[in-house]
Order: sequence, then structure tokens, then C-alpha cells
Amino acid sequence: MPYLAHGSLSNSNSSEYLGIKSILSSKGTDILAFEDDGKIFAYSPGDIAWILICSALVWLMVPGIAFVYSGMVKGKNALSLLLLPLLAMSVVSIQFWFWGFSLAFSRNANLFIGNLDYIGLENLLSQPEETSNDRIPSIAFVMLQHMQASLVGAVAIGSAAERGRVGPTMLFMFFWATLVYCPLVAWMYNPAGWAYRWGVLDYGGGVTMEICSGVTGLAYSLFIGRRTGYGVKIRPHSVPHVVLGTCLLWFGWLGLNGSGSGTANVRAGLVMVETHLAACAGGLTWLIMDFRLEGKWSLISYCMGAISGLVAVTPSGLIGTSASVLIGAIGAAVANTAVAFRSRLPWDDGLDIFAGHAISGAVGVMLTGIFAQKSIAKTDGYTIVDGGVLDGNWKQLYKQLAWIAAGGSWSFIITYMIFRVSPESEIKGIDKDQSGEVAYDFRASVFLNEPLSAKHNRRTKAFYSSFFLRRDSMMKKNLTPELIRSPKIQQGYL
Repeated sequence: MPYLAHGSLSNSNSSEYLGIKSILSSKGTDILAFEDDGKIFAYSPGDIAWILICSALVWLMVPGIAFVYSGMVKGKNALSLLLLPLLAMSVVSIQFWFWGFSLAFSRNANLFIGNLDYIGLENLLSQPEETSNDRIPSIAFVMLQHMQASLVGAVAIGSAAERGRVGPTMLFMFFWATLVYCPLVAWMYNPAGWAYRWGVLDYGGGVTMEICSGVTGLAYSLFIGRRTGYGVKIRPHSVPHVVLGTCLLWFGWLGLNGSGSGTANVRAGLVMVETHLAACAGGLTWLIMDFRLEGKWSLISYCMGAISGLVAVTPSGLIGTSASVLIGAIGAAVANTAVAFRSRLPWDDGLDIFAGHAISGAVGVMLTGIFAQKSIAKTDGYTIVDGGVLDGNWKQLYKQLAWIAAGGSWSFIITYMIFRVSPESEIKGIDKDQSGEVAYDFRASVFLNEPLSAKHNRRTKAFYSSFFLRRDSMMKKNLTPELIRSPKIQQGYL
């Protein structure tokens, strides 16, 4: 077991401690980890605290995406979209503890995947993390990577909205994290990975997080098919849920991007400013584009634009502030255009996961190849890159495009593991069918239990029971506006 020491060593004059003090002064640290074999590692308490705080902020993004998804669907499926991201977080975290981190970050990895040296997080207690210039222990880095992996799973699982079975989806998430997410991370963020060695620039996970989750959602949607009644406009059942989720995502994204350099440094502060600016630009861009078409200042439009701007700026931690505003606006504009063409495409992506994450993420990765600057990269004190097109490095652009193609293509290998609920369960609602609970039981509390006279109450129950039986029968045959005349059904409330 290692021995940990903290604080000043000024009271000791031994040669051993004088040597330790020399290490501390050169590294700017005051935490030590002594290994049994005599190795000495020096860590920065400020950097450790920064990474752990950022990890906690990233965790907030999981309930954030859950609230966004829950607010965007019908009320009868609201609980399932709160449950699924939390379950995805749990499953992916267990997978990452068991062998996911080792597959992605083991030091004896090859160009494509790691080994099982760190299975069960063995041998990581005080080992330094090389991607942060050895200023933090690997166990702190593990926490951050756990949260990021959980977030990707939570985003991708939204493609199961209103029709995916809970049990098979959880099994799918374990194998998806193993076969798709871990290899992508190993390619880009393990120093032995081919993308890392080739010089691809993807600061915060434009491919590993955004394109991976968006393409996963696309593949899931293609293989489980459209929801019953696809084509009927569905209105968000809870706009406040969407706003709350967006605020949690915005707040957490500052930690997600701010942690990208691995330490608390100048570039971390710059990236957080750029993240905020991109979200603002994205929200305003989407809002204005929708206002031109509908003449309404939509709160949902602003939220969707802000999220798209955040997605687009995720890989762009090597750019200036002006470029971040431009990337946020372009990412939101392209995603908005993709959403407009959604109804013409052969898949049912009701939550716009592909447009909002894969498309915006691809825009961010590509534009990073243009706007990346080596003068900004080195503000963390140790990163050296050739920059992008602005620095005369035209080759960087095709590297970025190749990285987009490789990451997006690889993500499709998960499609054979997809499962789907029956049409009857979809009509009943995923909440009631899979969880046995409902978020809003208006039918029972409002219609059937009103304090009326016994005679009138019996007639009321008979009328509404007959109505819902007839409605369910029509929905099983063919849910179309022509067969079902109820305005609430046509507007997507039921």
C-alpha cells in the first residue's frame, strides 16, 4: 500500500526529504504518493480538486438529458425517459469499472484497443495520469471518465423513446459500451491509439461522445422502426422539464469541456468561456431561424439551439473566442436544417438525437480542423500541436474528416443488438407496460373519481370507460388523424 503525505516538509533536513522538496518545487505540488518499490509521484491538490469538481458537474448532465427527453415526449411515456438515462448511467458505470476503463486507457494498448491490466480498477490508486502531465492520480481521472461514458450512454438511449423495452435496452448498453464506446476512446485519447498518434484534434469528445451517441441513436431508430402513428405531430408535454434539463446540461457542460486539459490552467478557463459563448450563439441562431418560419419566440427552439451549440463546441478546445461563437451558430443552424428534413427520412428520430448530436458534433470536429491554433493549445503548459488551417496546416482538415467517418461508421456495429416493444405496449405507454407506474393519471383522478352523485358518477365512469376502450381499439388498428378525431390525440397529448 502507498503512503500519502501532504503539506510542508520544512522541518526535515534529511537528504531524502530534501530530494522530495526538490520534486515538489519543480512540479508546483504538495501531495506525494510513495509506492512500495520506491517510486515517488508528486500531485497538484488544485488539479485534483478541479478534476473531481468537473466530474460532479458532468454527473448533473445525466439528469439534465433525462429532463429534456421526458419533457419532449407524451405524458404517458414521461417516466420511462426519466428512468432510461439513469439506468444507462448505472450500467455503463459498472461496465467502465469492470473492464471499460482498462480497454480504453491501459498503457499497454495497441493502436485499436487496450488490454485488461486495469480490470476492476486494479493498480490505479496512486499511479499518475500521463494525459494530465502526471499532475493528478489516475484514480481521479477514472471518475471523470466514468461520468463521460455514462453521459454518452444516457444521450444515446433516448432513441428508445416510447417504444424500446427496458430490459433488453440495458443489456444492449453494456455491450454497446464495450464494443463501440471503449474502442473509440482508445483510438483518440489513449497515447497508443491510432487517432492520437495521427494527430487528430478532438478536445472534448466530438466523435467519442457526440457523433457516437447520435449515430447510435440513428441505428437504434432504423432497426426498431417507427412508433405507432408516426407522422402525427407530438407536442412536448412539459416545457418546464425541457428548460430545467437544458439549464443542467449548460451548467454541466462547463465542467465537461473545462476538464479536457486534465488540469486547472489557463486553457481550462478559456474553454469554459468559449463553451458559454457557443451555447448563447446556438440558442439565438435556432430561435431566429424558427421565428422566421413560425413567427413565435419559442422557448423550446432556444433550448434546442443552446444544446446544439454546446455539442458543436465540445471538440473545439483549441480555438479562439470568436471561432467559438461562429462554431456554436453554425452547429445550431446545420442541426436546425437537419431537423426540418426529418419527416422526409425513413427513420423515426423523435428526439432529434442524430441531428442534435451527430450532425452538430461533426460540424464541430470539422471546424476545429480549420480554427485550431497551436498558440492556444500550449496555454495549458504542455500541449503541442500543429494547429489547423488558420496556422497553415491544411492536412489537419482531412484528418478531421477521416476521424468523423471512422467514428460514425464504427458506431453502427451495435445495431444487431436492438430490441423493440410490441405495438400493444406502445399504445398502452412504456411507463405502464414496463414500470407499472404513470406520471400523470388524469383519467383516474379527474374523470373517474370526481365527487358527484352516485348515479351521475356511474354514468360518468361508463361513458369514459367506453370512450377509452373505443379509442384504444382504433389505435390498435391504425392511429391516424382520420380515424381518431379527438383534438388531444391529434395534438399529441395522449
